[in-house]
Amino acid sequence: MNNIYGIKRLADVTPSSETPFLIEGLIHRTATMIYGRPKAGKSFVALSAAMALGEGTPWLGREVEAKATLLWALDPGQEDETWQRFNTASGAKDSQLFITDVRPEDTEEWWEEFSDVLVSSGIEVLVVDNLSALLGRGSYNNDSDVRPALGRLQALLVSRE
Repeated sequence: MNNIYGIKRLADVTPSSETPFLIEGLIHRTATMIYGRPKAGKSFVALSAAMALGEGTPWLGREVEAKATLLWALDPGQEDETWQRFNTASGAKDSQLFITDVRPEDTEEWWEEFSDVLVSSGIEVLVVDNLSALLGRGSYNNDSDVRPALGRLQALLVSRE
């Protein structure tokens, strides 16, 4: 099929040599969301992927390149719980996985400084757990509530380019 709209069989696509994934086919380099009910294991899955990224160890059968990874733990008391999970899962002492539980301020200055700290610290991957904590009183089911939080996260990506 030859046409001006670029319609072709997916099987005939020649992919670029640069992958859009941090973990092939699973974790996209710009954004991946884990969604589910409370206590469904989302934080555990996020930590598991973050540990693989921080340590450069395989995850779900995929090879992983080590990256300086920051887990932004935004649930109350999550830092202690995450530390326990990390140790239970035999997290490597030389892991490039870092954690913070600092709550963001709703000012452009705070976000600019946070971005500068990420860059100067060499952080390559940011795992946000939990997005709803960035929304304040909004709902992740309401686009107008989600856009400001995602916009600020997007700005972190742009500042790194």
